[in-house]
Amino acid sequence: MPIQWPGGPPTVRSRRAGWPFGERGAELARDTARRLDGELDWDEDAGEDWARVLTGGKVAVLVSLIGPLAIVIGDATGWDRAEAGEGPGGVVVLEVPGLDAVVLRCDPGVLRAAFGDRVVDNPALDADAFSAGDLWFATV
Repeated sequence: MPIQWPGGPPTVRSRRAGWPFGERGAELARDTARRLDGELDWDEDAGEDWARVLTGGKVAVLVSLIGPLAIVIGDATGWDRAEAGEGPGGVVVLEVPGLDAVVLRCDPGVLRAAFGDRVVDNPALDADAFSAGDLWFATV
């Protein structure tokens, strides 16, 4: 399932450069943790670019703080796409069967636009076949 960006690949700056999704992403992650009765795992002070929502000790949702992307792992009972702000100009929501399921692929140019050179030049991520966990690891 290729990553699809509404309106084409975004021009992305990191949240440290003032792109407003960083705060929206943090809010989405906190709200998701509350809705799923889960735990928020995110080290903001370390500059992590992903927040993880854990339920039962397992990753249920990954929320990017770089851009408008959330990845729902498995069924994540209680996740609400509308409340997440999915849609044109909003959050892109991907659903994957498991954190380590190699079901994603994406054009390297889109990955570079979204996450910078660190992801395209990272041997841990093959743009033709990767998992949500691979993307998280390469860009956290």
